[in-house]
Amino acid sequence: MNDTQHPAASPDPAAEKTAPDAAGFSSRRRRLLKIASGAAPASLLLVGRPVHATYNCVSTSAWGSAMASASASTSSSRVTQIDGWSLAHWCSNTAYANFGAPWDKLCSAPGKYQHKVSKARTDMTVGESGVATPSGLLPNVNLAEALAGTCKGSTEFTRNLLVALLNQKLLYTSSLSPTRCTPAPDVNQMASGSYRLTSGKSWGKSEINDYVKKNYLSRPN
Repeated sequence: MNDTQHPAASPDPAAEKTAPDAAGFSSRRRRLLKIASGAAPASLLLVGRPVHATYNCVSTSAWGSAMASASASTSSSRVTQIDGWSLAHWCSNTAYANFGAPWDKLCSAPGKYQHKVSKARTDMTVGESGVATPSGLLPNVNLAEALAGTCKGSTEFTRNLLVALLNQKLLYTSSLSPTRCTPAPDVNQMASGSYRLTSGKSWGKSEINDYVKKNYLSRPN
């Protein structure tokens, strides 16, 4: 009998019990791939991209429970389809789907920058955008530079939170609004760098950033 005829060896339960915590976390994440109708996306994420260019988002409580316990499960009823502008759309002011261009939408409301997209992209500060200022940034930093990651204090966390905050502000009436999955007050709290789950567990910037990215409240492209 050659090597290809030998059945795969069963994992040693004792070895599994002594595996590092990181391995257990990865195992939990793999198990959580079976969210939507049992069909998992081709990436090691809790959520995935279905048809019609929309994205699956899971509530913070479901995500937190799943990450905390290997035995926790997430039912398809907790999955919400959302969509919105990506970081790249914001940086280039590119129109997307039926949402139009993000800066055009931002400058459609009455105020200092109404219909002045070029001026807004040059001068508007984070504080003038009408959203919470993510922890690490100052309200007076340039919004375009903060999104591009070129201003003082800009990090992956601040960039992702800005996209999430702006999308929630501008797309709240959309049938695919991110607020359907994660309410705006929750994202505002996340912007502070600390978020408290209903279970009592708290997330820091790393956990918040992980949730925001992997539930598509912000995505790079």
